[in-house]
Amino acid sequence: MRVLVVPSSGMVPVDQLGPDTLMRCEKALELWRTGQFGCLVVTGGRCHPSYVETRSAAESMQVWFDFGRVPLSCILVEPEAKDTFGNAISTVAGLQHWGIDTDNITVVSHWLHCVRLRITFRLACRVRVKTVPLYYPIGWKGAFAEVAMICYHVLDRKGNGWIARRNRAKRTFSKPS
Repeated sequence: MRVLVVPSSGMVPVDQLGPDTLMRCEKALELWRTGQFGCLVVTGGRCHPSYVETRSAAESMQVWFDFGRVPLSCILVEPEAKDTFGNAISTVAGLQHWGIDTDNITVVSHWLHCVRLRITFRLACRVRVKTVPLYYPIGWKGAFAEVAMICYHVLDRKGNGWIARRNRAKRTFSKPS
């Protein structure tokens, strides 16, 4: 079964998909409608305070896809990932748990993030993925940060170095009551 994966890229208040996440979802929906994929994995945790997110990004993406677009039974939700390492590791673990082969994964993301995703899936999970790169502007600061993170992901193959731990800690919020 071919698997389509969409990692989140930000939310806006309250529980709305940010513009980059929405672009990824729209492209994934276009691919889904080709009939070539058996399931869709949405991945992304709750990385913002409760005035931005009351649920995980993955749960918000599930709502967007389920709204008459993709059958709910075909959407697998990975709501814990706080970063690219989490996207890769949790997606592979979840697919294995659900008994779905990890040999045919396609990921939709920004083209620079696709480079990092390929490295992370390969080094951290021993899985080769195909990518569908999107070309939308991220600015020079975003591009510089992405290139720096690509280099970091090559060095920190499992995502347990201090930069990854610090970034996850900054993105961890308790659930609203």
